[in-house]
Amino acid sequence: MALTFLDIALAGVLAAVMWVARARTFGVDRSAKLPPIVKYKWPILGSTFDFIKDPAAFTRTAYREYGPVFRVYFRGHVQAVVGKDHVRDIFLNPAFSYEEAVNDEFHLADMLGTSQTDLEPHKLFAVIITPLLSRFIPILSNMLTRGLDIGIESNLRNDAPLQIANPSDLVMDVIARATTVCFFGEVTRVFAFPADERH
Repeated sequence: MALTFLDIALAGVLAAVMWVARARTFGVDRSAKLPPIVKYKWPILGSTFDFIKDPAAFTRTAYREYGPVFRVYFRGHVQAVVGKDHVRDIFLNPAFSYEEAVNDEFHLADMLGTSQTDLEPHKLFAVIITPLLSRFIPILSNMLTRGLDIGIESNLRNDAPLQIANPSDLVMDVIARATTVCFFGEVTRVFAFPADERH
């Protein structure tokens, strides 16, 4: 039985496809479990439109359906979403490098427009931000005070003595609110997420 040119070509194509499929999974630990990915409608954009339409509802729905840790295909990239109860575990994990994660996500030279120049982005960033710190400090101080007032006020439901069940949660919430306002501006609308619905 003689092999024809078509048989050899098909065998070659099949071998190439198998080699590419194998090469993509080479070195990948198949026992490692990834968080579930939110189902999406658009092949390239993923869940972008659903998220932009109503971020709070999208997050609540995904949280209910997939739990506190899930992945979202958003703007052409898969993003991991981690609930606030698990963030601490990630930061304490020695395999996680915050510096590498920030460098992967935020290319400072590109953000400052210095990627094509010899300017050192960190020095330039310091020169730009340092004069603005005097403007941010009063905002930060005001937000810390307001956040503390909000946190304590939520515990003052009646005239009983003040007892804060978890002071570290209160401090983390106050600092997170203040930092967010400094970087992103005043809160115009408050979103309640499922984890915050304790009362």
